[in-house]
Amino acid sequence: MRDKIKSLLLLLFLAAVSVLPAQESALIEQFISWQAIEGAWGYEVIIRSGEEEVIRTQVEEAEFTFSLLPGEYEIQIAVLNKFKKTVSATDWKPLVILEALQPVIRDFTPKEVYLSSSGDLVLHARIYQAVEDSSIFLLDEEGNETEGRVISINGEDVQLSFDMAGLAPGTYTLRILNPSGLEDSAEASALTLYPIIKPEIKDVSLREIQQQQVYNDIEVRGKNFVEGIEVKVTRQGQEFTPYKVEWQSEELLLISLITGDRPPGRYSLELTNPSGESDLKKNAFFMEEAPHMVEVRETPPHNTFSLLGGYTFAVNIDQSHGESDPIPLGFLLKARHELVNSRFWKAPGLRPLGVELAVSSSHLDYRNAPFVYSQLFAGFFMYYQVQLTKGWSLLPRLGMGTTLLRVTEEKIYGDMIQGDTGLSFGLGGSLQKEMHSGLLLEGGMDFRFTTYTGGNFFSAYPWLAGGFRF
Repeated sequence: MRDKIKSLLLLLFLAAVSVLPAQESALIEQFISWQAIEGAWGYEVIIRSGEEEVIRTQVEEAEFTFSLLPGEYEIQIAVLNKFKKTVSATDWKPLVILEALQPVIRDFTPKEVYLSSSGDLVLHARIYQAVEDSSIFLLDEEGNETEGRVISINGEDVQLSFDMAGLAPGTYTLRILNPSGLEDSAEASALTLYPIIKPEIKDVSLREIQQQQVYNDIEVRGKNFVEGIEVKVTRQGQEFTPYKVEWQSEELLLISLITGDRPPGRYSLELTNPSGESDLKKNAFFMEEAPHMVEVRETPPHNTFSLLGGYTFAVNIDQSHGESDPIPLGFLLKARHELVNSRFWKAPGLRPLGVELAVSSSHLDYRNAPFVYSQLFAGFFMYYQVQLTKGWSLLPRLGMGTTLLRVTEEKIYGDMIQGDTGLSFGLGGSLQKEMHSGLLLEGGMDFRFTTYTGGNFFSAYPWLAGGFRF
């Protein structure tokens, strides 16, 4: 009977490995339990460190709660009869008390993700004191938890994974629970999951295309088109992207193609939403071989002229005599025409070179005397328009012109004291937004150096204008 009890204790004895916070010296309660022995009055629990006993106590239940510092110990449990005499005891078993680590979620990316019908959601997090056995959860707004797993830990860089199939659209909080029971939540940083949106292609406005051609604004109709959708034209494992994609609505895309020397044949159209869901329309285009007897000429877009008007003022940087303060009054007019240059305009992401006629008026208040300098500038610039995304483009400029200087007494329309004509050299840059209607909004900064008979000015000219592309 004694051997049976001893074997049962050895087989079923469970010791809980507990931990202590690294920053605290206070003890944390530990808990162990084992299977009760029928007929026993209770049990004697002995814990030692080396040869020194640190705990010896008798308990009636098959469980024991205690507190010890982190370290390596040994434990023995004896069965006591109704006379509190030892009937049998286990062998000495190792008991390891580990130091607790308080995890802290510093940050994670990405914060916004589109769900997909398969695969995993992978988060790259910075977590202080995460361990491989940590439990990771995503907590939704209703308090439901979805458990993930730790893929890798490299210092504070932790990679986490969650099964997409177990997640629904909504807002989530990231939570970590260390084996010690210490936890942390990234309550200040929310994760937003967007629903699965699968695009569907219904129709393409142009199906027959030809080599060595440029096709602008081909309409692709369907549904569930998300802004930022990716478009590819494919054939037998080869693919190319349109040089321009304009998202109009959830049901309409405008794409522009440069066919070049791609081989004749049938081409498919593939659309992929940011969520990763895609649709493929086979044989969407049929490309014919370019006729050999006709020279194929590429022509730039028809809307090559634009006109803008707006507001500007001068900020003096340096002048040969004294200093001046800005007077926030002025205007500008800009007329532009894009040059016919197929080498530039047909390249994906680039617009052509162009020429600009600029007229502007500005005023400066002379500090050293009651004079106002009024300048009327007219000149030509060369610009280069680089298309960005969503109708935005960048325009650097370089040019020169002439400036009429009018010096008046005390105010802009005061008595004229002196007049002069100078030569100006300028450069600048601007950011332009083109609406679908052709309306233009643009702002930028020009720098101009002007030399007159009696001195020179170097000034900056911030400006804001609106206009239209014809």
